[in-house]
Formats: sequence, structure tokens, C-alpha cells
Amino acid sequence: MPTLILFIGIVSIAISSIVLWANPRRWLYQTFFIGTLLQALWLICVAAVILAGDRSDLVGVEFWLRLNAAISAFFPSGIWLVKESISNSHRTNLSLKKFLPWITIGVVLSSFSYSRSFLHIAPTGERLERGYGYYLYQSVAIPAYLFLVIDVLNKTRRLVGIRRIEMQFLALHLGIAGIAVTLLNTVGNIFGIAILKRLGPLVILFIHMASAWAITAHRIFDIRQVFISLGQRLMILVSLSFGTLGAAWFMRVESSRYAAIFIIASFFGAFGLWLDRRSRTWLDLDGVRKLASARASLIGIEVQEADPDELKLKFSALLRQENQTTHTLLLSYSGDAHSSATLTILKSRPGYSALCQMGWATPESLER
Repeated sequence: MPTLILFIGIVSIAISSIVLWANPRRWLYQTFFIGTLLQALWLICVAAVILAGDRSDLVGVEFWLRLNAAISAFFPSGIWLVKESISNSHRTNLSLKKFLPWITIGVVLSSFSYSRSFLHIAPTGERLERGYGYYLYQSVAIPAYLFLVIDVLNKTRRLVGIRRIEMQFLALHLGIAGIAVTLLNTVGNIFGIAILKRLGPLVILFIHMASAWAITAHRIFDIRQVFISLGQRLMILVSLSFGTLGAAWFMRVESSRYAAIFIIASFFGAFGLWLDRRSRTWLDLDGVRKLASARASLIGIEVQEADPDELKLKFSALLRQENQTTHTLLLSYSGDAHSSATLTILKSRPGYSALCQMGWATPESLER
């Protein structure tokens, strides 16, 4: 287990380094990298606790547990920094007045972790005991994460476009991950369930990888679409797994092993392809129904409105609503250029063919 935890830390740092290398000047990537370093230190402490416990070194376990808690005390401030880096693209917009309370929370929680009431070796010298300081620590940490999640949800409603999606993915995921890991540790410690405490690093790895993808992918979709897509793949995997296991048990009884392998592979291979295609249609993962709805709305506007200028205004309003953006600009094609009153894009420009291949380009997508 310690080897796996250290491996998770190394993978996390490697992923964050690649993200930072892609655009070292972007504040979001900088805060993500700093948060990963903090996370890696926490994972080192977790591995050290397990190793000390295997040696029955209670003094070592106590030291690493206290350091672990002191480091994780600053996780909420790290998540707040990530949230601010999404809302404001420049560090100059950072308000130290707003950041100070989160640093204060980190310092206070760290001080809790080094009090005797937080953790101490029992008088018998055979085990560690947690006191009221530990539960006071958790009673401050969990509300801090909840406040961050609520604040992220409120900010998400005010943001549009790519910043709104980044906020949904990154800050919300990190806040939920903080709550999940804190609850797993608390419940595991109260009831003595070691497996719950050891699930924390795996939760961190999953959230870290998802977050890294979310802030670097050129195309990123609404968080609801992504969860539906992941759910669809999970549904297919579970269906095929249980179906294959059931069929393997039945065929083992009724036929030879080689015939069973051939029949099961053929049937469930074809069934998996059919289920994937049909479920994508049912869940509208291909966007056909959404596109048809937008097209129907555009046709309805065209039928009702005859004035070209009004038609453009209504088309623009519909596009802003569908794509969650603040403004749109419609370009008409004429000769060798796409143009409007304020912008002209010549087909002969080097970037034109690249733009056609990419499908879109915005300042945010170029930063990613």
C-alpha cells in the first residue's frame, strides 16, 4: 500500500508538471501545480504513517499523523486559490483581504493538529488515542469545504462559457474530494475501518486526473454531459461483465470450454457494440436531439421574422443561450473571405485552414 500511495503522488506531480509546461504563464496551471505539490506532501505522510504502523512505531505514527493533518489544513485555501484563478485570469486581481481568512483557517487547524487533545499515545503505550481536538479539527474542516462548494455553485451561475465549465469541473471536484476524503478518514477512525482511510489516495488520484484533463482539453463539454458519458460506459461495462460471468457459468455446464469462449466472445462482442450505439442515442450523447432542437428554433425564428437585421439579432441571442456565452458575431461568406461589420477573415490567411480543422478557437481554448 505505501508503494501505491507514493506512486499516486509521483503520477500526480508528473501530470501537473505536464499541465504547467503546456502554458507556464497561466495562473490556473500555476495554482494547480502548487496544489499538487501540497497533495504529494500529504500522500508522503500517509505512506509514512502506514510504514511506521507496520513497524509498531507509535512515536513515528504520531509524528506523521500530526504532519499529515497540518498539511491538509491548507487544502481549503488551495482550493480557494484555484477557484479565484478560474474567476480571474490574472494574479493582480487576487484580493489578499479575501484570502486571509482561508490562510487563518489553515493556521488554526494546523495548531489543532499539534495539541495533545488532537492525538496522544495512550497511558498503556500500546495505541494512539484521539481527543476532542481531532473532532474539533474535523468540525472546522468539513464546513470549510462545504462553504467552498456552495460558493463555487453560486459563482458558477454568474460565469459563462469555458470559465463556467472549468469552475464546475475543477473547483467543484476539488471541494467534493476534500469532503469525501475528510469523511472517509473521520468515519474510518471512529469505527476503526482501515480500508475507508486508505480509499482517500485513490479518490485524490481520480479527481486529480479528471481535473487535469478538464483544464487542458481543447474541447470540454458541460459537466452533465461528461457524467452521462461516464455513466453510459459504466453501464455497458457492468452489463457485459455480469452477462459474461452468467453465460460462462451456464456454458461451462452445458458445453465444452472452447465452444463456450467462442460463443460468449461472439455474442457479447456484438451485444456490446449494439448497446453502445443504442445507449448513445437514448442519452443523446451524439447531440443529435440537441442540434435538432436548436435547428427547429432557428427555423421558427426565420419563419416569424422577415427583417434581416432583426433575424441576425435573434439568431445571435439563440446562439448565446445555447452556448452559454456573452456575445456572438455572425460572419457572412462572400468571395474569398468571411466578414461582418467589425471583422474579416480571409481564406488565404494561414490560420484559416487551422481554424476549420479545429472547429473553434477562443482565447481560453488557446490558453488550454
